[in-house]
Amino acid sequence: MNYQTPRLPRLHPEVAKLRSQASTASKGTNGLQRSNSQQQIEAIRVGVQSSKNWCDRGCACKCHDTHRSQTPSILNRLLGQLFVAYSGIPAITPKCDHDACKQSSAPKVQAEFWFPANLFWSKILQVEASYQAATGPSLQLRTYRHVPDSAPAVNFTINGNIDALKALFAQGLASPIDVSDTRGYSLLRWAVYSQQWETCRFLFDQGADADYRPKAISDNSPRNKASDLLLQGGLRQDAVDALTRMSRREDWLEDQNMPVLHRIILGISSRDLVQELQEHPKSVDDQDAMGRTALLWAAARGDDEAVTTLLHSSANPNIMDCQHAGPVSYAADRNHALCTRILLAAGADPDPIIPGGYKIGSPLNCAARNASDPLLIKALLEYGANVDACGIDGRTPLIHAARTDKVEFAHLLLEYNANINAISSAGQTPLTTAIANNSHEVLGHLLERWDQYSICPRLAGPHLLKITAEYADVETMLILRETNHFRLKYDEKYSAGDFDTLLRQRLDVDEEIEETFAELMGLVRAQVVPQSEYSGSLMEKGFVMG
Repeated sequence: MNYQTPRLPRLHPEVAKLRSQASTASKGTNGLQRSNSQQQIEAIRVGVQSSKNWCDRGCACKCHDTHRSQTPSILNRLLGQLFVAYSGIPAITPKCDHDACKQSSAPKVQAEFWFPANLFWSKILQVEASYQAATGPSLQLRTYRHVPDSAPAVNFTINGNIDALKALFAQGLASPIDVSDTRGYSLLRWAVYSQQWETCRFLFDQGADADYRPKAISDNSPRNKASDLLLQGGLRQDAVDALTRMSRREDWLEDQNMPVLHRIILGISSRDLVQELQEHPKSVDDQDAMGRTALLWAAARGDDEAVTTLLHSSANPNIMDCQHAGPVSYAADRNHALCTRILLAAGADPDPIIPGGYKIGSPLNCAARNASDPLLIKALLEYGANVDACGIDGRTPLIHAARTDKVEFAHLLLEYNANINAISSAGQTPLTTAIANNSHEVLGHLLERWDQYSICPRLAGPHLLKITAEYADVETMLILRETNHFRLKYDEKYSAGDFDTLLRQRLDVDEEIEETFAELMGLVRAQVVPQSEYSGSLMEKGFVMG
């Protein structure tokens, strides 16, 4: 463990006040919050979503208030997961109060069943029944396949390895419609999440469903997310090209019901921002259909001047949208370091409290995943961001830094006592993530801090030798081979395994990779000792804790 003196952050007085109020309000509800958080991952859910013809989240109609009920999570692995939603059912769905929504009113029922993983058939069966006055009733049946978060297809998508995806598809080992277990993300949604724009184009062209929605009601389909990102702006041309292919930008903008201030920020209105605020000071915190304020949009677009102007007009920096994200989350996600610091100095909470105890990626988590400026990470940490904050997938900022090989991020996070032993819900650790993604700089940095592991890293998370055989390149293998700490005495069970076959199954395997891996395995197997002697050796080294 890291026994260094902790770096003490400074909390803005307004943030300290908010957290104190939240702590008082949460007394007596902790059990419920823990239950909700757990159900995000495991529950068999019977979700009842009141909506009208499945309008987008941007529709302002009253009928889109969402209700959800869940069956006991203990039955998840035995019976699977069931999602049921309906819209437009007379006497059940709330009445419409928005003209655009009334025009598209139609009864619809959708059921989605996830068969239990590894027990019967790892499939998702989606049935949708609807009725249109002009065409009559219709019934649609779709199938998807759910896979673990650690599946090769997910890993290759996140890393933009299109050649590897093509090979998996050709061999029938994966498909463009695969969906991961924890978040319910399709491969296309993972590509958008990790900003792999060329992979987005490839998957979309391969028939990926751009309208498939993740499990969380606060999350977006790839198509809606693409439309949203385009509206936020500030993208490279390759991102614009890839997102435009699957978006519906103009319709998305129309659905948002933007107040005047929002239109000024987005450049849609030519009115002057200062003049509008002077004439309508109470409108500063007006929200659009997704609950976003003008300040949030300014932060997302990196408009430092507009952010400062709105804050001087008493804009609230802690209003979250329907996706449980506030201005600082959007600024951090889009790598706007100055905007982020301005918001934090104005009292924005670096760790917003999410209603219901749900686990959503924090601003620091978003920054570690998508940003590139170390000053942004430093600002969040200095203002008290939780260094180990994670979303439902359990991936901490250090795990994200290990995936993208951002060694400056990793250094800062470890300075603030990031948990070097963190394990995600899919069993990933910073070390195994660095190996799987061939993040050479971060890997070396992590190995230099071997003494900070509470247990031997090879005993936590995925099997290091298996991960190495499946993903490591020559440089990664050399780093592991030359690390003195790696020359431990391994028990027979750990070093046994057909790792050579795993290596030969790789698409990129060549003579150099085979030789380097053989040298590494020779080093490992040369240290094999009986199990009893091995256990005693680990106890002496302090790698096994009671």
